[in-house]
This record gives sequence, C-alpha cells and structure tokens, in this order.
Amino acid sequence: MSRMRWRQALVPGTYVLMAAIAVVFAHSAIEGDTGLRALREATALEARLQGELALVEAERAIIRNRVFSLAGPEIDPDILDERARVVLGVGHTEDVLIRP
Repeated sequence: MSRMRWRQALVPGTYVLMAAIAVVFAHSAIEGDTGLRALREATALEARLQGELALVEAERAIIRNRVFSLAGPEIDPDILDERARVVLGVGHTEDVLIRP
C-alpha cells in the first residue's frame, strides 16, 4: 500500500476515534459521578438538609429558652417544679390528675 492509501485510511479512522472519545467525555459530563445529574441530586439534597437544619435550630432555640429559664439568676419556680415532677415521676398531694 502506498503512503497515500495509508493516509486516506488513517485520517477517517482518526476522526472516528476522536468522535468516540468526545462522546465518552460528554456522557461522563452528564451521567458521571461529578456530572450534571449528580449536581442536580446534590442540590436537592442540600435543599432538604437546609429545611431539616431550620427545624433543628427552632427546636434548639426552644430548648435553650427552657434551660435559661431554669438556670438563670431568677429561676421560674413553676417551670422548675414542672420539670422536677416530670423527671422524678412524682406528684403533689394536692394535684388533680386527669386521665384521657
């Protein structure tokens, strides 16, 4: 085979190979571990976790307020009494218990 024939056979083969490599890279960019689909899933997960974080922070604020009302310089006697009864599982002799 002459050089011209080799060149005529090699050039289209090179283009096919380059096109195949480009297709593989494009597929990886869309479907790969760090592709567009993974980015979309990570964004959705971030939004869900931000919602959970907001709920946890609200619960934390409520608990913090209750703790500060029990540990501050002026302790609220009603809250202290309520928490002591719940934790110890006891009641006062004058308490009226209502069962559902």
